[in-house]
Amino acid sequence: MGVSVSSPKREMGAAMATVGEAELLFKEAKQRQRRRRAKWSILLVVAVASIVFAANGGGNVSTGTTGASGATPATPATDHSIGLLSCAGTSQFEPKEFILACADGNAELTRTVWSSWTSRGASGITDFGLNLCNPYCAASKISFFPNSKVAVTSPVKTSRGMMFETLLVTYKLNGKLSTYSMDWKGVPAFTN
Repeated sequence: MGVSVSSPKREMGAAMATVGEAELLFKEAKQRQRRRRAKWSILLVVAVASIVFAANGGGNVSTGTTGASGATPATPATDHSIGLLSCAGTSQFEPKEFILACADGNAELTRTVWSSWTSRGASGITDFGLNLCNPYCAASKISFFPNSKVAVTSPVKTSRGMMFETLLVTYKLNGKLSTYSMDWKGVPAFTN
C-alpha cells in the first residue's frame, strides 16, 4: 500500500490558487451585476419615457413650425362673447352653477369646471343634479351625478348677443351612461 504524503507548501499553493480563483470569480460576478443594473436602468428610462410620451398625446409633439403670423399654432382661445341663457335672461360665461330647468329647478349643473369655451362650443365636467321624479317629481329630491360630462354647441345670434343653443350632459345612472339634452330654440327669452 502506498501512502501519499503532501507537503504543506503544496497545500498552501493549492489554497492560494483557490483564493485567487475565488477573487477572480467574485470580480466577474460584480461586473455582470453592474452590466445588468445598467441594462435595467436603460430599460426603465425607456419605459418611463414611453409612458410620458403616450400621456402627452403620442405623436402630437410641436415641431416649432410657425404660420404666416410667426406664432406657433395653439388651442382655440377662450371666447367670452358667447354665453348660456340663464333663467334670469342674462348671458352666463363658464358658469360653475347653472339651473337648467327654470320652471321647477329639477335639473342643474354644480361645481362645473369648463375645460374649453370657444366660438364653436364648450365642454367640461360637472356634478349634474336631476330630479328623477320617483315616485313623482314633487315627492322626489334632486339626485347628483358627479363627474358628468357637459357640452354646449350651436352658437346663434340672439337679441341678447351670441348664445349657445344646445346643451348635452352625459352621466351614469345605475351604472349605465344616460344623457340629458336641452335646446333653447323657441324659448321666448332666447329669441326676444
